[in-house]
Amino acid sequence: MSNPKTHNNVQDTYFFSREKALMTALENNHLVIPGSVVKGRQVCYHPEAKQRADPENLISVPFDKADKFFSESILRKPTNIDYSDHPYDASELQSKINAIRESIAVWGPRLHIKLEKAASEIADFKFDKLPERLRICIWQTRYTTVLQYTALGLAKAFEKIGHEVNFIIEENDMQSITSNKCLHIFKELANFKPHLFIDINSLLSNQVISSCSYYVAWFQDPTDALINNTLPSWRDRDLVYKISDSIDFNSTLKGYKNLQPICVDDSIFHLDYKIKRENKIVFLGSSYDSHVAEFVKIYPQILEKIKNDFTNGLPINLSVYLSFLFTAEKMQDSSFAAFVKHRLLNYVVREMCVEWICQQDIIDVEVYGRGWAKNPVIAPFFKGELKHGNEIARIYQSAKYALVCLPHDVVTQRLNEALACGCQPVVYDCRYACEPPYYEEELLYFSTKKELIGNLGKDLLTKTEALTAVSEKYTYSSFAKRIISDLKKKERADE
Repeated sequence: MSNPKTHNNVQDTYFFSREKALMTALENNHLVIPGSVVKGRQVCYHPEAKQRADPENLISVPFDKADKFFSESILRKPTNIDYSDHPYDASELQSKINAIRESIAVWGPRLHIKLEKAASEIADFKFDKLPERLRICIWQTRYTTVLQYTALGLAKAFEKIGHEVNFIIEENDMQSITSNKCLHIFKELANFKPHLFIDINSLLSNQVISSCSYYVAWFQDPTDALINNTLPSWRDRDLVYKISDSIDFNSTLKGYKNLQPICVDDSIFHLDYKIKRENKIVFLGSSYDSHVAEFVKIYPQILEKIKNDFTNGLPINLSVYLSFLFTAEKMQDSSFAAFVKHRLLNYVVREMCVEWICQQDIIDVEVYGRGWAKNPVIAPFFKGELKHGNEIARIYQSAKYALVCLPHDVVTQRLNEALACGCQPVVYDCRYACEPPYYEEELLYFSTKKELIGNLGKDLLTKTEALTAVSEKYTYSSFAKRIISDLKKKERADE
């Protein structure tokens, strides 16, 4: 089998020739999933019979069964048709092409009937009182870098405290649980009949469940729905949490004070005295350069102003930068302002802070993530990408300091992971932009390069156990228990 390769022009393809489909499948190509940095394995379809030795990504779908297959399958649908090396005459070829295109599109009656059936079964589920052992459904897609592990961590926490959990996610990198208008998720909900459905970022909304079921929305990103204020109407049985106020750009969730920072899995992130703690500072996270490159070409002035303010230790003030360069009409564009806040400001703070630690020679530096090889200051210290979980934990368990730098939040995922592993966080001081807690006795704050480097000889707390005590507030186990407690409060209020 060939080494996996990824090209922007690789697509899931329906081949009219089995031989060509087989040869392509054996190349083990990977493709870019829209909106994701996680790659998918190319799926190669063909109309001939399946054979025992076929590779996993070679899928037999005869023409006369294509309609049914593509209206039910969780596999990604083909976005390309390759009819080279076909055995048909011109008229028959065009008929086959038209038929397979219609089968792939298949938004017609067959799919509609399946969706209606699942929706009816979901709506029929009723219960009077929450049982002690809940059925809890959590979904997420494997094509996310963080959220799939967030959902899995919460699922494991609920199971640990005795609840039955259905965690819906793709089983492999050829599937997509959002295929066919999320039919797979609807079927799972109809069969499992959850008392509680957890929807991170509220991507499916509370409309997909029974009116009796409880619903949790946990916002972790400034989604389009938050930015454009197109969220569903909340019900009495809905619980809404957000990781911080900074993601709520238009105060869409202003009435919801349920702050719940990103959690850590304490079965992975914890003290490990077997690992030697080295005198080094580490940074884990990717560069935002690719997100802002085109913007910076068009508006170089705003980048220079932000960098100048940041270098001088001044607060990073979004409204100042918008008014500095843009018209009042442009400032009213929520999407544009959100880009500046969540992309450009993050880029400046992250890029400059990581450069600062790379420009000192007091202690060793290690940088992990994506995109840093392009920065000549950071590249010599760049160690590559880590897999989520144990690999990240081992880095924090082996380091004395961890750099944590966001322009709007103190309590973050990386902060909590470092604390849980007994690694001293050195944190960009954005207390002016966010609400407490600030953990001033546990964290080393900085606003300038000088302050950052000055912190590298300090130990705010000599006992690592004091750092882990903070992180215990932000475990999946504690959040799972909080959700159950909040559900019971809601149930009592409904009585």
